[in-house]
Amino acid sequence: MKKNTKARAVRKAAAPAAKKPEAAARHGDKERGKAVCQVYCGPSVRNVAKQFTVYNGALPEALAEFLAKHPAARSLVVPVEQFAQTRKDLQIAGTPKDLIFQSVVREITGKQ
Repeated sequence: MKKNTKARAVRKAAAPAAKKPEAAARHGDKERGKAVCQVYCGPSVRNVAKQFTVYNGALPEALAEFLAKHPAARSLVVPVEQFAQTRKDLQIAGTPKDLIFQSVVREITGKQ
């Protein structure tokens, strides 16, 4: 896959997350009176979050700040119901979730 195509795939996969109703739930909003359980599927970041950590309700402040600095990582915070599929997608090279994961790793490490 060409570099341009990868970048486009990452942007396309990350963009719909902001439009979906669960995007609001990621930031701790409550749906129908129940706290939303969500899983951080991004790379482990020291003093921020460990990969595959489950959060009930609001995300911790450190993770919220990290997501503000790395917007692509927002699509790696998924409702528990989507966790199994997301984890499978992360294990398959070239899937949109994998491309987003790799781009977040590059942002964190500063490697291109």
